[in-house]
Amino acid sequence: MTRPPRRDPRGLARAWRWTEWAILYLLLPALIAAAVDPAARLHAVMHAIGLDPVLHIAEKPGRLIFPLLLGTTAIIIAALLLDRSFDKSQLWGFQRTRRDMPRVLIFFPANAALLTAAAWWLATQTPVLPDDAFFRLPRERPDLMILICVFYPVFSAYPQEITHRVFYFHRYQCLFPNPTAMLVVNAMCFSWMHALFWNPYALGLTLAGGLLFAWTYQRTRAALAAGIEHAIYGLWTFATGLGWFVYAGSIGSPPP
Repeated sequence: MTRPPRRDPRGLARAWRWTEWAILYLLLPALIAAAVDPAARLHAVMHAIGLDPVLHIAEKPGRLIFPLLLGTTAIIIAALLLDRSFDKSQLWGFQRTRRDMPRVLIFFPANAALLTAAAWWLATQTPVLPDDAFFRLPRERPDLMILICVFYPVFSAYPQEITHRVFYFHRYQCLFPNPTAMLVVNAMCFSWMHALFWNPYALGLTLAGGLLFAWTYQRTRAALAAGIEHAIYGLWTFATGLGWFVYAGSIGSPPP
């Protein structure tokens, strides 16, 4: 079946598209970050406007973050499948992924070395991470590292590529027709999603990752390609010790 041509929204429809983008990718992450803020800076305001249920759930961030991510992903996939203008192959894109994997693997060693150097420096030369944080997870908790390797790609990396790459590029390409602007703004939105961790390292790591993953998706239009790349870098980040900055259990806690 031939897909109907896409028509860019105009007038009120375009204004609504901008509003929708701002709610989903600016306001919602800010609301979640405020809810899990260990300093409770905006909790009084949230209480005043009737957001106590959100604050209650956010007392244990893991109860809020993962159900929200997986629930949002399920809704977005359903919406994309019902959208006749959407190329369903972008949800997977096996052939395009296979063609792009050599590039992903060629880039990985150099980038992994940079992540490793950053983890070593933060653990041994600064008070940001404890001295033994460097590769602590695979050394001391190989069982947990294995579980992360199994579940992280499926329940975290891939869903994030659906919400922040597949849906984002399909729905908001009309707002950012310049490819470079689209890539940069997408990476910034991806980084902003991690504001809930309340540390600058999470924002920096995910901004760099967002640029890389958005570039991969922009090249391939394959969620699988971006998801695999996201998983590879995410797992290495956890292994080196940098994963503490983007771990739900770290919110409001000092490094172990």
